[in-house]
Amino acid sequence: METKKKGIGIVFSDKKAKWVIGAVVGIALLAGLYFFHLPSAKTLILSVLLCVGCGLLIAANRFPLWLKIAGLAGFLTYVPYKTFVRMELPVHESLDAMSKKVFVFSILLILALYVFFFVLTQHIHLALGISQCVLLFVTLLEFYVYAFRGSVVSFSDFTIVGTMFTVWGSYNYTPSAELYYSVLWILFFAILGFKIYFSPKQIKECHPKYPVVFVHVAASVLGLAAVICYVAVLLRTPFLAKQGIDDSLWAYHKINEVNGNLLSPFVEYRSSRIDKPNGFSREYLIGVAQTAAEAYDLEEHSMYDERPNIILIMNEAFSDLSVLGDFETTEEYLPYLNSVKNDETFTEGKLYMSVLGGRTVNSEFEVLTGNSMRFLSDSYLPYSQNVKKPMPSMVSELKALGYQTIAIHPNQPIAYDREGVYNNFGFDEFIHQGRFQEFDLAGENFLSDEKDYAELIYQYEHRNTDAPLFLFNVTIQNHSPCWTPDERTMHFKTINGWESDYSGIYGEEESYLAKIRRSDEAFKNLVEYFSKVDEPTIICMFGDHQPLCTDAFYEELLGGKGLSDEEIMQRKYQVPYVIWSNYGLNLTDKGDFSANYLGAVLLEEAGLPLSDFRKFQLEAMHTYPVISKYRLSNALGEDVSFDASYTDELLDQYKAFEYDKMFAKQYTQEVY
Repeated sequence: METKKKGIGIVFSDKKAKWVIGAVVGIALLAGLYFFHLPSAKTLILSVLLCVGCGLLIAANRFPLWLKIAGLAGFLTYVPYKTFVRMELPVHESLDAMSKKVFVFSILLILALYVFFFVLTQHIHLALGISQCVLLFVTLLEFYVYAFRGSVVSFSDFTIVGTMFTVWGSYNYTPSAELYYSVLWILFFAILGFKIYFSPKQIKECHPKYPVVFVHVAASVLGLAAVICYVAVLLRTPFLAKQGIDDSLWAYHKINEVNGNLLSPFVEYRSSRIDKPNGFSREYLIGVAQTAAEAYDLEEHSMYDERPNIILIMNEAFSDLSVLGDFETTEEYLPYLNSVKNDETFTEGKLYMSVLGGRTVNSEFEVLTGNSMRFLSDSYLPYSQNVKKPMPSMVSELKALGYQTIAIHPNQPIAYDREGVYNNFGFDEFIHQGRFQEFDLAGENFLSDEKDYAELIYQYEHRNTDAPLFLFNVTIQNHSPCWTPDERTMHFKTINGWESDYSGIYGEEESYLAKIRRSDEAFKNLVEYFSKVDEPTIICMFGDHQPLCTDAFYEELLGGKGLSDEEIMQRKYQVPYVIWSNYGLNLTDKGDFSANYLGAVLLEEAGLPLSDFRKFQLEAMHTYPVISKYRLSNALGEDVSFDASYTDELLDQYKAFEYDKMFAKQYTQEVY
């Protein structure tokens, strides 16, 4: 039997199970409020009402027709707007930067989702309920991805799901009060949606001549056509860009703040490939390369008969945070690297990177191929999305010179499809986690640099001695999250000249610096090992990106200095590099430059024959030593433009090489 509640016509179930489930859900949601400090009394009252409302909706058995119609009207008008707002606010402090067009196009996406699930299920209540569940999942995903990586979800992330699972257990999943409040709203709408059930029988009783089947078929066909057309317009045409919704802003997180979480993937997808440059042809590219080769003065550069072993190390999150601002710690965190700055066997400087806090492989991609992320979308992951066939790289160049090529990374080969990518780059072997001689975490989240370098040395000692060795090693010790209580062996003494008891306030950053000290010590030991090796060897080590620090630390270090947003962001994209040789190599001080040039610089420092493309790069460095996603600067260190769409003849030529390697049917082999 059912009990009818008078006045509103809602019928509640007399089954204890539904009441029990409703009560449990309502009480559980109310209990969750205890753990969060909500910003206002109004928010608290609404949260309580939403918790109770969720419980009552679960207990409700059915709604009268008039209430269903009202609910459907709400889902077509108010609910998408409110859902969109609640999806954004856990990530952004406010929505003031978003235009009305962003709101409109984002709400249309939510409505398109309703239509899509209606076509699949042929039931309005399932379409509404499932859509809201999907949007709830997206809200949670956006929050955590942004918290861990500093960027929101993009289409490219779906190509690296396996990679995510390799590190998922290392993060803190505590939600924020804003996220919990959003969950309450979207969950309430989801449960409400499942209750808006329009029975064909009920409709027939009210309107006997109503053509239910015809309406369903017509609505499905028209709805699906509308959804396909809308999504196609967003993905395949410059429609959004013409509305002023694009990725031309200089900072990735700013793009998301302006375009919103739902539209950002569509904006980024449109920028995820390079269109064929005007006038591009094989002959054009050969001509550009030959002109650069003629301009490259061989007499100014030493060429050696020696084929040294080359070890290139990309150290996870290795950086010197002093580039952000002034601070002192209770002990030095880079004692070795600081001690060799005046050593003639070393040369060092800063690399300008295109990523912050994550997307490690994009740094790999720039260094190994010479390509620049400046010409690609922030969300684009070439390893997962593009490198599906052989591509010219530093690996293939050295292999052509007779080198044995080995890659080492203490993670699973599925991560970013490195196994396939390394094969397409030309590596002979990939030593991943499962192939290490000894893979012992000893209570750590990730393998230490010390143990990683032990494997590096093992591979060196067991290499093919008939050929010189190129070994590319990606470490993982400093992978986020950084905070580990027993690693906080140092503390901040002063920040910006102010002495205070900072102990524990910036625990994550203190733990990070302790890990960097361990990396510094491990690198010292590696250099000492190869200093005793007879074979000529050159080692280059660089960081892939800075870690994503806490907002409080950034504010403490950078706040109140009058720095522009551009200046602050530039400081966050700098990491150190160092090059050393054990055979008295006359290293040239190249200063600071962007990561895409590092391969060319290393090949030139080693005195090896260079391809015309590498000569083009080294000539381009004279004009633009920094061509990164967030900075374009000239030889005087002056910023040329923060507009990602800025271009000139030299940049167009660089972009043409990148198009040729990545998107042409067959790359122009002669220039590489």
